[in-house]
Amino acid sequence: MTAGHSCPRCGEPVSPQDRYCEHCGVRVADQPRDRVEVDVGIAAGVSDRGRRHHRNEDALELRDLGVSGRDGIVAIVCDGVSTAARPDEASETAAEVAVEALVAALRADEDPAAATLEAIHAAGKAVAELADGDGTDGSAPACTLVSAVVTGDAITVGWVGDSRAYWIPRIRTESERPSRLTEDDSWLAQVLAAGLLTPTQAAADRRAHAITAWLGKDATEMHPHVVRIEPKDQGVVVICTDGLWNYLDDVEELTAALPTNALEAPLDAARRLVEIALQAGGRDNITVAVLPFVARPIDTPPGGPVVTSSIKFHGAVHQNLYLAEGGREVHAVITVDAARDLAATANAPPPEAAEVIILDCSGSMGSPPEKIVKAKQAAGVAIDGLRDGVRFALIAGSFGARMLWPAQPELVRADPRTRSAAKEALSRLGADGGTTIGAWLRLAGQLLREHPGVIRHALLLTDGRNQHESPEELAAALQDCVELFTCDCRGVGTDWSVAELRTISSALHGTVELVVEPADLAEDFRTVINQSMGKAVAEIGLRLWTPEGATVKLVKQIAPTLVDLSTRRVDSGPLTGDYPTGSWGTESRDYHLCIELEPGGVGEEKLACRATFVHSDADGTQQPLSQTFSHAEPHGRTNDLAHARIRALWTDDLAETTVINDKVAVVTGRAELARAVQEGLAAHQRGESDLAVDHLDRARELAGQVGDTDLLTRLNQIYDQDSGTFRLTRMSAQDEMRLDIESTKTTLLGRG
Repeated sequence: MTAGHSCPRCGEPVSPQDRYCEHCGVRVADQPRDRVEVDVGIAAGVSDRGRRHHRNEDALELRDLGVSGRDGIVAIVCDGVSTAARPDEASETAAEVAVEALVAALRADEDPAAATLEAIHAAGKAVAELADGDGTDGSAPACTLVSAVVTGDAITVGWVGDSRAYWIPRIRTESERPSRLTEDDSWLAQVLAAGLLTPTQAAADRRAHAITAWLGKDATEMHPHVVRIEPKDQGVVVICTDGLWNYLDDVEELTAALPTNALEAPLDAARRLVEIALQAGGRDNITVAVLPFVARPIDTPPGGPVVTSSIKFHGAVHQNLYLAEGGREVHAVITVDAARDLAATANAPPPEAAEVIILDCSGSMGSPPEKIVKAKQAAGVAIDGLRDGVRFALIAGSFGARMLWPAQPELVRADPRTRSAAKEALSRLGADGGTTIGAWLRLAGQLLREHPGVIRHALLLTDGRNQHESPEELAAALQDCVELFTCDCRGVGTDWSVAELRTISSALHGTVELVVEPADLAEDFRTVINQSMGKAVAEIGLRLWTPEGATVKLVKQIAPTLVDLSTRRVDSGPLTGDYPTGSWGTESRDYHLCIELEPGGVGEEKLACRATFVHSDADGTQQPLSQTFSHAEPHGRTNDLAHARIRALWTDDLAETTVINDKVAVVTGRAELARAVQEGLAAHQRGESDLAVDHLDRARELAGQVGDTDLLTRLNQIYDQDSGTFRLTRMSAQDEMRLDIESTKTTLLGRG
């Protein structure tokens, strides 16, 4: 937490990472930072205004990387150039941008040195963008920067300017001595390096503190410095501004001043160093961060790969930021691209998986006989697509469910022998009996429940409606399977119910498709199994933090299919809830969120939501996921954060409140489009032709507005241009089913 930074509204702590209240969400960025203390437990820092300056133009950021899977600490210290414009804004911007970029890169498993360079360049770009015009008239804000990444085996330091980093070992040896890790970008350092003046002469010169490199619009081409050391024993890294080293210039002086318990009490150590500078006069702002280094024993593995799941998430947040006075609802779209981490998985075994293939073998599957024959051939193709080691089983569904293979209710690992045995059992399958899909799902759930923590998937094929169970029985069975496994549903022919299978697939994070011709089943099954085998992580949740008093009104996946997750929340903390998203592989999805907030005053900003993806092992242990989210700021800058941040800013500017983000506009239109199609088809089935035409007219209009060309093409097939209305008699059963299915299949939003 940050001492001295409490929310002016509710008194609760303010996050040192982004300065939003952790309770009510109010933004307190403009709170004076005369004295800031940041303590992340394993490291700490203090920034003080000093005795002479009227404001603190230094900035400090600290992050503990332990939650990301990489053990370590990240620290940024920036010093605003007092002779430049808005130095306090420059240092704060640089520190915030650098720490977010550095943390995001490290969580993506980048090398710390490369990540440090990227972060400094990102900070330099952000500071340059603060300038008015080209910055040549002295209006360019500027600052220095020093960063440190401390992991279990190394220390990586980067800098531009004259803010410094020191290494101070706990025990001095021949190989481990206190040392300064940085070389100042300054006039003094240059003349001393060239031997032009003695240290005494150079220090007395009025140019002694002039820097030769900085972040800002008026800086020359930036060349950040990076050093890496690998200490053999414990010690601390101290990074600081010249407000400290002006009084403790020599590393031996700093070592003597550092409390002996700095390794165990970094906050006390940082406070003590700042106090020494204050007692000596405090002529400048003073900022110090103390980062303990505890060397990892040689036989101890690192903190592990950043992602135990070997998958990376890259997302972007698109939202309507501005609310009118009294406004309550914030809408946002999060676009997400997930990819397998090829480097992390190069020598790793594939993830554990379990697969159940459910085949309808009711009497209707035998008419025509080709239907059951092609279904069995497709199931054989699916079996061949299972990789070795995947546990699997076949279920035959009719009146009730029975094990087709193996005979006992269990899953068996796939190998050449078991695949052959399964296909042999499959060849003997006949068609007889009725349809009780709930019973089929219950047996699949029974089999898959025995294998928690693995990627669990079912493929269900039917050709008819669930005639021999009540809707209540199906709903109860489905509820027992929710969050137990993913299920893709396929209907062959046109005698089955799209609504029934969509209910199943939506609840179980799957898909529903129409396969008109039995001969096409094999290729469809091959595609489904390949996608299932491509999954990398089981049961990922979307965790939302919202402030006290806020309500999550909507959480909906809006691409590649529409799935409403709003009612599936599982509370994970006093202000957090998790929404299940199923298994993930290399794929993309889009989400629409709506948060209702207590209204703020004009000019007030609140954090409406923080969104992150989470994954837990079978025992409930939360595992880290690599994730970064881009956020477009109103002034044009882009911030990359380790979470998706959704904000609200109240304004009385009508021009700002009437601007709707284009992606938010599209997704709200898509939801209305799906409803219009489904309500039109339902009216048609009830014989209410006029109402059906009204709904489909609206659907056609919306399809054009949101750019859904596939659905628009299908609607135009039953639309008569001459009469300007729909000819519902042109719509075959196949057309109707395809239109119904297409209404909930959506194109991913653009990534720009």
